[in-house]
Amino acid sequence: KDAMENTTNVNYPQIILKYYYDRHEQGEAIKIVDEFIQKAPQNKMAHYIKGVVLMDQTKDQEALASFNKALEIDPNFVEAIANVGVVNFNEVRELNQKATTNNRDPQYKAQQQELKDKLTTTRTYFAKVQELAPDRSDLWQSKLDNIDELISVVEKNLSEIAKRDKK
Repeated sequence: KDAMENTTNVNYPQIILKYYYDRHEQGEAIKIVDEFIQKAPQNKMAHYIKGVVLMDQTKDQEALASFNKALEIDPNFVEAIANVGVVNFNEVRELNQKATTNNRDPQYKAQQQELKDKLTTTRTYFAKVQELAPDRSDLWQSKLDNIDELISVVEKNLSEIAKRDKK
């Protein structure tokens, strides 16, 4: 609660998160961070921390809103950009799980195209992280490699469908 009084220190939301995370009290962390945000709405770290807690609770869309708020305050906030990429990649996983594997299914082509589009969008976030923080490859390298590999697979699938449809 003392952290609430010093809203100018961007590190206080991190201290709050660690305290409540260590105690597995994400609900309390959200409550405290929301109070902090009310007192210091321009604190990018508070919005980011809220997004992290929400993402940990698998509330990706709410987390995305918090990360985007942090990015409104600081468009080059590397960690927030990376986590927007993670939320988007989670959506790719969901799309892939729902997609048919039967390439004769009428929905297959549209689903593959949707996957490609979402992967391409997701890639832009990690490419931005790479541009802003080339020395922090732990935030982007494996993600970009994975996304590029998946895009290649989806493009191959779409190419095979195109060839088949021409026959």
